[in-house]
Amino acid sequence: MTIKQKAVLIDCDEILLNHLGGFKSYVEKYHNIKTQGIPVQYNLQEWLQCSRERVMELLEEFNFRSYEFGLLEPMDRYVVDRMHYLRAMHPDVAFIIVTKSGTFGHAEVLRKVNLHNVFGDIFDDIIILEQNQSKKSTYMKLAVEYDIVTVIDDYLGNIDHVIELGLDNVVLECPHNVEAKGTGSYNFMKNWCEIAEHITFKIDGCYW
Repeated sequence: MTIKQKAVLIDCDEILLNHLGGFKSYVEKYHNIKTQGIPVQYNLQEWLQCSRERVMELLEEFNFRSYEFGLLEPMDRYVVDRMHYLRAMHPDVAFIIVTKSGTFGHAEVLRKVNLHNVFGDIFDDIIILEQNQSKKSTYMKLAVEYDIVTVIDDYLGNIDHVIELGLDNVVLECPHNVEAKGTGSYNFMKNWCEIAEHITFKIDGCYW
């Protein structure tokens, strides 16, 4: 019987890189849009004070045609250090990014360059899906090839697929998902210190 390689599946935006922070600065700089508060339940229309169609236009402009998309900062002050620690301590585990940032325009190359500049060459694969694609089929394919340790995401729709497939989940607590924290369905964590401890426990059976 072949033993499958262990793998950790990681979202990118709002998990590794601060996409909303970069997007906020972009619309303020180029479109004079002053965002209102913080996004709640993924509702960018209220945050940007514009229609859904306009939100999609702005996202596509930012992701596909702006150089700023390739300059996103780390999601929190712990993530780079913890990812390097996890990579060093678990060289045989595959750390795979699954992101829906899209491949049109310059999006794919800027995403990969941004990740390399922030984290270095530490990821085994970077899978980039289109914005309207579901991650479920990708999760299913990876679950056949790998022994999935956990899946980390901020979007509960993606985590629902993870739960359906019987995989371990981690949700990074954000303003747009925190209302679901009390449901008991999701494994919320506050920052990358907690996430790294969870990954280590799932791999080694003990905390560092």
